[in-house]
Amino acid sequence: MKLVRGVLQHYSWGDKQAIPHLLNLEPDGRPWAELWFGTHLGGSSKMLDVDDHASVPQSRGSVDETGGQSTPLISTSGELPFLLKVLAAAEPL
Repeated sequence: MKLVRGVLQHYSWGDKQAIPHLLNLEPDGRPWAELWFGTHLGGSSKMLDVDDHASVPQSRGSVDETGGQSTPLISTSGELPFLLKVLAAAEPL
């Protein structure tokens, strides 16, 4: 199974808990404004190889809990014509 790991964007207007909660991660006090899925030059998602019977890795790094390395999404999909963004605004933009 392959999982796509999004790219976090920390902007001052972001919420400090919504995206960490979505990802089942501990908030770290920073504003987590956006979570990107795609091949944007400002942050391309990564693909993780995961054993079909393993639980979904929750680490933030580029190496999953089983030691498998991540691969840039663009290297397998090519450039995607869209960018999916999950926004978490704590104040008006």
